[in-house]
Amino acid sequence: MLRIVMLSSVVAAAAVNTVVIKLSPTLPPASAPAATRAAAIMARQIRQRYDTTVVSPAATFSATADVTVTLALNTTIGEEGFAVSDASADGADVLISGGDCGALLFGIGKFLRSSSYDAHFAPGGWRGSSAPQRRGSFRAAYFAT
Repeated sequence: MLRIVMLSSVVAAAAVNTVVIKLSPTLPPASAPAATRAAAIMARQIRQRYDTTVVSPAATFSATADVTVTLALNTTIGEEGFAVSDASADGADVLISGGDCGALLFGIGKFLRSSSYDAHFAPGGWRGSSAPQRRGSFRAAYFAT
């Protein structure tokens, strides 16, 4: 059973049993609701592929996570830009940053599309950044239901 934990404070090929999704503590208060919604969407997308348990708040979760995904905003990336990077040397911690809340959702989508959903969830190995080449260009996300 895969457990997804969403923390409200704000790896590549190995299969994992526990994923912890955290919000960066540096999130501006005005962005917290949108980032919390993005974390919920990420949890739902992983949960739809496995028999999972969502544990919230984190105080009720005591096991060690196989993968920790931290969601953050980083305005230096640029409007609608996102980055996916390793937050630890072993690749078990992933940082997904967005230039704004919409871009954070784009980064989550890229991370999920590069992940494997065979027998177990295996986080994708794609690391990098993406941003529109010019200001005011159009970028959209499509979530199939």
